[in-house]
Amino acid sequence: MKPHVVVVGGGFGGLAAARELAGDGASVTLVDRRNFHLFQPLLYQVATAALEPADIAYPLRGVVHRQPGITVRLAEVVGVDLTSRCVRLGDGGRLAYDHLVVATGSVSADYGVPGVAEHAFPLKNLDDALALRNHLLETFERSDVDRSLVDAGSLSVVVVGGGPTGVEMAGALAELFDKVLAKDFPTLPVDRARVVLVEMGAEVLPPFVKPLRAYALRQLRARRVEVRTGHTVREVTAGSVVLDDGEVLAARTLVWAAGVRASPIPAEPALPTGRAGGSPSRRTCRCPGTRRCGRSATSRRPWTRRAGRSFRWRRRRSREAGTSPSRSCVGTRASRPGRSPTSTRGSWPRSAGGRRSRSCRWGCGCAGRSGGSRGWGSTSSRCSGSATAWRCS
Repeated sequence: MKPHVVVVGGGFGGLAAARELAGDGASVTLVDRRNFHLFQPLLYQVATAALEPADIAYPLRGVVHRQPGITVRLAEVVGVDLTSRCVRLGDGGRLAYDHLVVATGSVSADYGVPGVAEHAFPLKNLDDALALRNHLLETFERSDVDRSLVDAGSLSVVVVGGGPTGVEMAGALAELFDKVLAKDFPTLPVDRARVVLVEMGAEVLPPFVKPLRAYALRQLRARRVEVRTGHTVREVTAGSVVLDDGEVLAARTLVWAAGVRASPIPAEPALPTGRAGGSPSRRTCRCPGTRRCGRSATSRRPWTRRAGRSFRWRRRRSREAGTSPSRSCVGTRASRPGRSPTSTRGSWPRSAGGRRSRSCRWGCGCAGRSGGSRGWGSTSSRCSGSATAWRCS
């Protein structure tokens, strides 16, 4: 019998995990509260009217319909019972699972700054992008009627966060003002519109190498973006942004791209949390049958490895070491294992004499009955320990 894996979240991590696990022969149920996969890196272009929402949203069923073994369920997860291994859905349904992959992504973190939750515009989903686009256009329409709003900073935008999202957003806003709105509103002094980028660190794009950081700074300044590095936001009001040095920026629009935290998911007992609210990965997680991947998992590195591939790499390494393949929760980025003296890249372990090893491919210490070089094994020749091979100990 194939193990049933429930993957919560249809983002990059969830889709990658579902496709990899289904390709390995598992029965996968993909649960998401929306029926489309969102290409988040281009949200800023929807917010600046460069793209339509349909250009970055793809139906989940259309993505996985060619791959057997994946079932899509449109529902919102309201709770997880880790003891009985059951997922509770908002429509009253329940999904039993053998293994659970949590890939719910992230939400914006305001870090307790007063006024951010009430007045700032995050950029995490299509609703956020459309709300920001509509707000910008409505602000220009009102300013065209009442010119006194221009003096109050109605045309100015403050972007907080000098990461990729903040830098892309600031540059796209500057181009929108200069190349599009300046022509659409010929009588409006669009040249008085300001785009201010606020970054807490000493430079923008901290994760990138120094030449790229310098190039990004030059491009922003060439587009008349005011870059304020080494500053944080103290307070946000409906018409201004107060920095830590007391400077007040008059602006009716604040884009918050300063950071994220893991999207919360209620569980009983509660999932252990680490940095940014994500579940700790590797040896610090002790949740039987549960993994987190993508933005909902903590990692010392900025990016995450494809969850399904990490599962397979961990099983390969565990077989070579003769240990359980699930001593840790897999899902965050790990260095890809190199060639082993007893195995070749892309193949199952071989013995010292060159023959294919007769040990169990699941690494569970059974007699070595396996269902083939791929897949979970047939019902007549299946590893006796495969039902518990992915449990966290």
